[in-house]
Amino acid sequence: RRHTRLRTVTGVQTCALPISGLAARRLGQPQVIAEIVGGMLLGPTLLGKVWPEAEALVFPSSSLPALDALSQLGLVLFMYLVGLELDVEELRKQGKVTLGVTLGTVVVPFAAGVGLGFGLHSRFAPVGLAVPEFAGFLGIAMSVTAFPVLARILAERGLMRTRIGAVGLTAAAGHDLIGFVLLGVAIATAHATGPQ
Repeated sequence: RRHTRLRTVTGVQTCALPISGLAARRLGQPQVIAEIVGGMLLGPTLLGKVWPEAEALVFPSSSLPALDALSQLGLVLFMYLVGLELDVEELRKQGKVTLGVTLGTVVVPFAAGVGLGFGLHSRFAPVGLAVPEFAGFLGIAMSVTAFPVLARILAERGLMRTRIGAVGLTAAAGHDLIGFVLLGVAIATAHATGPQ
């Protein structure tokens, strides 16, 4: 099956991260969750804070540019395969549902983030950043999805070519498009010094 091939080609095997891989399988979680947790354990989030020398041994600074380039290439190839898996005919049938899901999943987290932004401004905002800009940025940050992670989960579960998979992926793509446009507007507003 195509989704099996997609999982095999794109999945970074958890042999380097056996503990997180076994834990994810036991908890019934997708492999991508194990990879994220493993990255947090071995990267600057945990190992870099607790034992910086060990992190430098696992990931020497000279290897970081190559790892970054490899990760970007892997992501591009994976997203290309995701595009091959999408059923365009199914998307045409589900246009209204997809639009509703997209708008609903943008509005609710955006509103929650803006509400939090107004409450957290005095504690976390940089000096000179006004309340509306801080609240808007937080709302946008909360409303952007992790599109590649969603695609990996759908591929691993064999849902890529189903109705729910097609609607979910398309809604997430539209969701991120709206989020990044809003982010551009927020950054431009925050850095604007007056009419040009």
